[in-house]
Amino acid sequence: MVGNIIGFKPASDRLCSIRLRGKFFNISFINVHAPTEDADENAKEAIYDGLETNYDEAPKHDIKIVLDFNSKIGKEPAFRPTIGKESLHEETTINCIRLVDFASGKGMSI
Repeated sequence: MVGNIIGFKPASDRLCSIRLRGKFFNISFINVHAPTEDADENAKEAIYDGLETNYDEAPKHDIKIVLDFNSKIGKEPAFRPTIGKESLHEETTINCIRLVDFASGKGMSI
């Protein structure tokens, strides 16, 4: 596995990315530990700004996988194109709305 690592970027104590060589496509993993609902708004903005930067810096042809948000995404019908029908939670928190907005803006699924 070590021989397949193309690069690693620790962006902050809550955000890092690793790029791996794949057989047909390279894979960029972006790991995010988002702040809780009670956290300072500036800290939340910094994480999502960093996520946007890391995502946009990953090569366009890579498979991109974003991990570990600790998010509670609900079953609201408005989010179904991004999250599908399945969720463990009934309501989406404010922080998770940011995640859904990010994912839908990038054409991703959760």
